[in-house]
Amino acid sequence: SARRIIALEEREKQRLGRDLHDLTGQIVLGITGELERTDFSDEDQMKQLHQRIREIGDGIRKISHRLTRIRGEQLSFPELIADLCDNYRNTLDMKITLQMSASIPVLSAETSAHLFRIVQELLTNAGRYARESLILISIEKKGDLLELFYSDEGPGFEKEKQMQQGIGLSIIFERVNFLGGQADLATGPDAGTFWEISVPI
Repeated sequence: SARRIIALEEREKQRLGRDLHDLTGQIVLGITGELERTDFSDEDQMKQLHQRIREIGDGIRKISHRLTRIRGEQLSFPELIADLCDNYRNTLDMKITLQMSASIPVLSAETSAHLFRIVQELLTNAGRYARESLILISIEKKGDLLELFYSDEGPGFEKEKQMQQGIGLSIIFERVNFLGGQADLATGPDAGTFWEISVPI
């Protein structure tokens, strides 16, 4: 129901805030490693390090901004998703391949917002558990449906156990159901994660 979506969104924001905290911890470790490898007498290396830190800072601010607000009034849905993927690539050095058909129509603000949050949830999870793996996101229009496919080569998880414990999975299914669509998840320990989502447009 719409009421359940709102309640889950509030819990989701709190959880995403914790996720961002975890991700920044990983980033700090990465910067620490770069510092250890940097020759501080080498001006070029110092410039590269400073530039990297600035890029990471900008990326974190953008991801944090998107936890509470979507720039849907400024960007089309394809631009919004491309921008989101770029932020995760630049901030966490994630290997994300994004494929979107040119025939994606203008979506309603509601549909765009829910799909954006779904992709954001998938990438946040990947940043925590499958950061080193190859990630594929494909979005295309098929008839009256918009189809989203996601895959990663991460560790996967026990689906039933995570459904009982994890808010993230529940909110994805709730959002898809709210839009009148269908979501299928295939995963398992050491089996990667695969989503097939379709919503009417």
